[in-house]
Amino acid sequence: MTQNFALDRSNAKLMGVCAGFARWTGWNVLAIRVGLAALTLFALGPVAILAYLLVGWAADGFPIYARYGYSDAMDADSGVEVMRGSYQLKSTPDTGRPDVSL
Repeated sequence: MTQNFALDRSNAKLMGVCAGFARWTGWNVLAIRVGLAALTLFALGPVAILAYLLVGWAADGFPIYARYGYSDAMDADSGVEVMRGSYQLKSTPDTGRPDVSL
């Protein structure tokens, strides 16, 4: 557990809490989901649901916090560079997608 906890929305089923916990701990995400469901049904009930929602609301994903960052995030001695988001506008749509014209 060297990194901080963060939501993992790319592997999420609902809010990314269980996927983020699995990434953080290195445990199997299915085991975490089944364990949370069992705790909710047999032990904690609404408290587990409330805790899940609070963590999903309060925790953060993997955003870019600043314009500049280290070229290697795990090495503070690496060079500083401009951070860029990974969003890209596609010039042509994927094949097999429905037509969007009206």
